[in-house]
Amino acid sequence: MKRNGKYNSWTVLILLALLASACGGKEEPSIKIAGISICVDEGVTEQNLSSATRTASDSIPSDSSSDATEVLNDFFLNQTWSPDGSYLWEFERVKTQEAWEWSEGQGVRVAVIDNGIDPYHKVFEGHIDLERSDFPFAFSGDDEDHGTHVAGTILGMAPHATFSFYHTTSNGCSDPGPKGAGMLTALARGDRVLNNSWKDSEHYGPNPEICNMVDAATSLGAIVIASAGNNGTNAFTQAPANCERALAVAATDYGDNAPSFSNTGEIGAPGVDIWSAFSGNTYGNLDGTSQAAPLVSGVVALLLSKNPDLTSEEVRQILRLSADKVSDKDFDAEIGYGRVNALKALEWNTPVCEANILSPTVNHYDENLEVTWHGGREYRNAWSIVEGTISIQGIANCPHSEFDHYELSYALGVEPAQEDWQVITEGYEETLEGNLDSLNADLLPQGEDGVYTLRLRVFDSEGNVFEDRNAIQIARAFITNYPKSISIQVESPITIRGLAKGDYSLQYSLDSIQWQSLTETKSGSASGILFENLDLCAPLGVFEGTVYLKLVVDSSAFGPVEDSIQLDLNCS
Repeated sequence: MKRNGKYNSWTVLILLALLASACGGKEEPSIKIAGISICVDEGVTEQNLSSATRTASDSIPSDSSSDATEVLNDFFLNQTWSPDGSYLWEFERVKTQEAWEWSEGQGVRVAVIDNGIDPYHKVFEGHIDLERSDFPFAFSGDDEDHGTHVAGTILGMAPHATFSFYHTTSNGCSDPGPKGAGMLTALARGDRVLNNSWKDSEHYGPNPEICNMVDAATSLGAIVIASAGNNGTNAFTQAPANCERALAVAATDYGDNAPSFSNTGEIGAPGVDIWSAFSGNTYGNLDGTSQAAPLVSGVVALLLSKNPDLTSEEVRQILRLSADKVSDKDFDAEIGYGRVNALKALEWNTPVCEANILSPTVNHYDENLEVTWHGGREYRNAWSIVEGTISIQGIANCPHSEFDHYELSYALGVEPAQEDWQVITEGYEETLEGNLDSLNADLLPQGEDGVYTLRLRVFDSEGNVFEDRNAIQIARAFITNYPKSISIQVESPITIRGLAKGDYSLQYSLDSIQWQSLTETKSGSASGILFENLDLCAPLGVFEGTVYLKLVVDSSAFGPVEDSIQLDLNCS
């Protein structure tokens, strides 16, 4: 998954002038970010907001009475939860204590944006800025264990960072705002790392409103971390993980594999049997990408404590390059660039280049093209191309080192082998933001429909390689409302939704070998509902079992292309 741009002109949200408005029933200063009025501290203006995340440490309370090991030992009560009995397996796995030789999170503000938090848990004493936290929304009664557990995990990784708590729908005033507004409240109050272990449950796919908030926060210096989700699919299914500038975190288990519940992500972190705080001064363990994301947020806090000038894109590249590879692949379809390693990230001392594919991106989501299936996992489409040439926009430059060249390539599949990549172009001039090259979908190998991966690699003069990837969907014959690899029980009649680029018809078979026409050919391309009230039982009579359906499209550019599904049907 991806992706994080830096100061892209089309994503920087306009900060409106400072104004006075009624916030929390009294006159407080506010500004508008992404169209939402956010209450701010006295003196915060549109001019100084972009630097607030780098200067807020002046008011951070510091817990200097104990070292990081003592904080961790006291916090977790010496619990052991790994199969071999080792201490706090998740922190051991990502080399937490070794990373503390470089930093313990001092001077960094972390925002915990969640549904409910117990801010009075004893382990948080001296680590929470209650004045900047968002009350009464931070403590919601029924859900406080989730947020408390998330905050405790960040504290375990970065024991000298300072935390603020915000409800997901907080706009900084007394009235709740739209989902995700807590990110903007945190930004306006000077938090640098924004942990989002939540999802937008009202939209299946991108939510432009939430992604605008992520864009605004990132453009003004914050790093937005998001849990990839627990649907066993991929992070394209939910915001904020599917926002271009959020860093989506998948879960890993004891064997550094993605557990079945985890959505795919850009980077992985332990998310099984994670021990942390519960409300009421209690403790417990939870599974989920909600537990993986705060581990990464803690690593980011360590990085920013060591080097506050790192940009969001630089943080992203460091996490990718320093992650432990958990397979023989350069990129794993389930956990991205690897499982996070705090020590390697803190030891990274080479200037990083920017490699960022800005377009096509997940923000160009076609709701008519919903699902593709690979190995039992569901992949939502980041971009849908039916034919013709697309422009690939991006950033390829080395602001702190000597640029050599960039390479843009593509391959079929979500985790191509090294030998499968086909080079589109090599560029020898830095691109701060603009057109890298174009790709003609009509010339792809054999006109094959499916998921392709774009890869941008930037090389500096020392031979270091920085990378970004993005998935695109080539589809001319595509059934969207049924999975490809498993059989679904249905009742006749049915509706077939999808995409047909060219004249199209539907065929059926009982053995997936011998096919018969089910419909007449329809002329012209279509998307959305292709066949409605389709009576499958009419040609079958009394029947119970599996029937195969095949959408056949006569594409002018490629000739016939097709897409098949299988259904369990009972015609009594």
